[in-house]
Amino acid sequence: RSSDLVRRRAGREVYSSGCHGNFVCSPISLGFCFVSYLRSLVSSDEEFDAFLAAYVEKFQYRSVLSEDLFGFFFERFPHLKGVESKEGFEFDRWLNVPGSPPYYPDLSAGESLTKPAEALAAYWLGRIPEAEKPDVGALEKWPTYQVYSGERHPLIRIN
Repeated sequence: RSSDLVRRRAGREVYSSGCHGNFVCSPISLGFCFVSYLRSLVSSDEEFDAFLAAYVEKFQYRSVLSEDLFGFFFERFPHLKGVESKEGFEFDRWLNVPGSPPYYPDLSAGESLTKPAEALAAYWLGRIPEAEKPDVGALEKWPTYQVYSGERHPLIRIN
């Protein structure tokens, strides 16, 4: 089990009883959810991408504290000062309160990539009849993420 500091800084761990009563640990990417939350506060992808590029430029090759991120964020977006204490979304909560993150990004746009991969995985597992077989030849044209998604779904769903 990770140390308390590692769990708080690197991500939360949710423990549950999995298939056949085995103990399962699945990490939740708090960092991804937090950065997605910050993006939701900014008016455009371009503006947020410029912030991320400037952040990387300023802090590359250095150890960075969360306070550095917060300070730099509010330096770039002073009009957002105060969101760090918005009830239910307090920045301190992200770092110090156990459990799921208070914000999950909408990933539905990715369904155009994951749905074909899930269909192929279901076919490989025998859950789709031969008559409804997905176009396996299209696999060669898939981006890396889509191929990865199709490969990992059989592993996740077998239980």
